Amino acid sequence: MTKNVHGGFALAFGVPLGAIGAALMKHGSFGLSPFYSVSLSLFEATGRFTMGTWNAVFQFALILLLIVILRKLKLRYPLSFAVAAVSSMILDAANAAFTHLPHTIPVRLVCYVIGFLVMTMGIALMAECKLPVAPMNLFVRELSEEWGRPFRSVKLVFDICCLAFSTAVSLGFAGYLSRGIGPGTVLSAFLTGPLTGLYISLLRKRFRFYSNLNL
Repeated sequence: MTKNVHGGFALAFGVPLGAIGAALMKHGSFGLSPFYSVSLSLFEATGRFTMGTWNAVFQFALILLLIVILRKLKLRYPLSFAVAAVSSMILDAANAAFTHLPHTIPVRLVCYVIGFLVMTMGIALMAECKLPVAPMNLFVRELSEEWGRPFRSVKLVFDICCLAFSTAVSLGFAGYLSRGIGPGTVLSAFLTGPLTGLYISLLRKRFRFYSNLNL
């Protein structure tokens, strides 16, 4: 039997989980998820601002691209910028906090695995919350609904595109492969979509998220 839960709870947990998970993966140094590798690549290529700031800039660009693709402007699109700002601030704070963790291989490996599991759960919660979410999730969710494709399939293509962009930015502007790109990045590019889809299936068996907002 499913329980009715307001989407605000899913959003409140999903946003920090996504950012904290990404920060743990960064400390693992095996490669970030394809999406977060973009912001780290941009930070390393420019040497300006912070990873969180570039994360917000990239998500702003995603919303503009979404508007161009769908030729629609919905109220939830600009509202999602507020979520992106909060997510980016949490990302910077978590990155700073995790620098104090040991850099031994066992600790890094644990950080990467836990970070990946936590991040994908955050993505799943934001995808299901029925509220304005961070642009990185909104972009995939909107295209998935518009095209009638499974979320996990659209997420897979999106991650592969992010990985290609990160590689081009780091090699083209920094002259070397970003620290955010590694074996773990390639692995997460193919596993983030399927694992997020699995989380969504499990969440739908237990909860039905709803929202009173028509955005």
